[in-house]
Amino acid sequence: MVKRQGTGFAVVTLTQGREVHRPGASAEQFETLGTRVHIERIERPQAGLVMVWCRGVEKISIQNTRQRSDGLWTGQVHALPPEPAVQVPEDLQHLSAQMHEALTQLSAQPSVVPHWAEAWRLQDCSWLSHRWGELLPLPLQMKYSLFALQEPLMRLELIGDMVAPSAPPAQR
Repeated sequence: MVKRQGTGFAVVTLTQGREVHRPGASAEQFETLGTRVHIERIERPQAGLVMVWCRGVEKISIQNTRQRSDGLWTGQVHALPPEPAVQVPEDLQHLSAQMHEALTQLSAQPSVVPHWAEAWRLQDCSWLSHRWGELLPLPLQMKYSLFALQEPLMRLELIGDMVAPSAPPAQR
């Protein structure tokens, strides 16, 4: 096991190309917003296999990117300001309750690093909507669109529309 705490990198959404570049393939392209992550743990359980645990630290903007000769992408990274704290409105409280249930179940699963290193902020639209964005099985571009929104209440309202239980046929 190798452990490199405190080191990190940016995670971005690819719009073209693959995670591993193939000779002759076109260059990768990616979105300009991403997440700065810190490496919490690295394990090499067998030759050719590396397991990396990372934790998202902050939302970032990436500019002036270039690809090095070894294939690694570099660029200027700027932290985005934290989103405002917005209380979850009454009509979206069901999303807090559902997320509490989901996180409780996920936290009960064994892990070599804590699932969530911070307190659950179930009444904060920003924190809650980002957890929903992480856990919902959505197409990548939709996840990115939610991630890129800088208005936490709007993001949570959109998520509420996606997970709202459908009305029984007699009420439609």
